[in-house]
Amino acid sequence: MIVKLLLVLIGAGLISLPWLIRLGLAKRVSAVRQAWRPSAGVLGLLFVILGLIFAARSAWWEAGLAAVCVCLLALSARKPRTKRPQAAPPSAEGMNREDAARILGVAPSASPEAVREAYKRLMRRIHPDVGGTAGLAAQLNRARDILLGGRPAP
Repeated sequence: MIVKLLLVLIGAGLISLPWLIRLGLAKRVSAVRQAWRPSAGVLGLLFVILGLIFAARSAWWEAGLAAVCVCLLALSARKPRTKRPQAAPPSAEGMNREDAARILGVAPSASPEAVREAYKRLMRRIHPDVGGTAGLAAQLNRARDILLGGRPAP
């Protein structure tokens, strides 16, 4: 009985470690974070084995506790969701001919027909009506106007 209680207390302490880190209560945070995910996997495997042993001996409360520990370990070891920073699109104000050609994917000396075809191809993908953004569409419009000599396509 003491061994079971000791195992449960050790498991609870190890499971609570990531939350203590998030709250800033644990020291040496970077070293613990690096070692936590593999350690949680090993501990989870040990708790699964313990749960199976307890279930084979009809110790259902202990088997349930081991299952809860496995679930909590899995939750604590998952990677946190982070939003990827999105780079702001370059401003259309100071766009030169080379920037405009790079945006449209054509050479700076491309013919007006090639510029129009590249513009149409890209606009079909990034138009705001099909899921694109108005800012990207404005950049394409500005790039087309610069490469066509300041006049919009007919």
